[in-house]
Amino acid sequence: MGSSTSTRPARSTVPVVPAPGEKRHHQVLIIGGGNAGVSLAGRLNRYRVKDIAVIEPRSRHLYQPLFSHIAGGTADAFDAVRLQSAVMPRGVTWIQDKATDVSTGTKTVLLESGSAVTYDHLVVCPGIQNDWAAIPGLKDAMEGPYGGSNYEYELAPKAWKLFRELTSGTVVFTQPPGPASCDGAAQKPMYLACDYWRRTGVLQDIRVVLVVSTPTIFGMDIIDEELTRKIDEYGIEVRYSTELASVDPEARTVVLRPSPDGSTGAHGSTGGSTGGS
Repeated sequence: MGSSTSTRPARSTVPVVPAPGEKRHHQVLIIGGGNAGVSLAGRLNRYRVKDIAVIEPRSRHLYQPLFSHIAGGTADAFDAVRLQSAVMPRGVTWIQDKATDVSTGTKTVLLESGSAVTYDHLVVCPGIQNDWAAIPGLKDAMEGPYGGSNYEYELAPKAWKLFRELTSGTVVFTQPPGPASCDGAAQKPMYLACDYWRRTGVLQDIRVVLVVSTPTIFGMDIIDEELTRKIDEYGIEVRYSTELASVDPEARTVVLRPSPDGSTGAHGSTGGSTGGS
């Protein structure tokens, strides 16, 4: 994030809070004030595009790329938090409201407040919503004492606490199949945790299992080669072309199944804590 990011912003953007029934227009309208929306707004602003607005309801901005490092113990959780007003590019309008509907015919975005915004150009980047309930038992596991993740701000420091306190047993890391927010990021806490366990002398007593839905570890030969080298170095068991089917939080076991696009490797039940996704 660099030394220029401070918890005390040098300037801030005052949000526009629309009144019910209010109508306004912007040349470029961006739905979502996360990393993508803010970065795009900043770049368009530097290109001298006039009249840019970002719709973002939250007052707190979370820097998601840092979550993997929080879960891996190499960053503090507070480093990933900024005020939304501090990260909004200068000269960009921040509409603090929630988009509820888009009409491309009339080029109109309806807001939760009952107001509407028309646009010349629209960019939609609200981010992916994690559906923990899609896999039986996963939501309960994340809410229980032995589940952690680098895909939620609150779960990332919990994951590091679990890794830090573990001295023996089994840890299962799962990489989500299908559309995901940087699905390969699920591997980062695993490598960081393995490095920590090796430095503290307990790695040999911990069984590390990685579940990926693809037939290779990443999908690019040069990256696959380097990651495979680290996997062998840490003694990680990889279940390729496999996905998480269900979790039993009380028994602390997971059930794996072949991914729809093919299967290789072993499948079945694996005991241990749930990590990664």
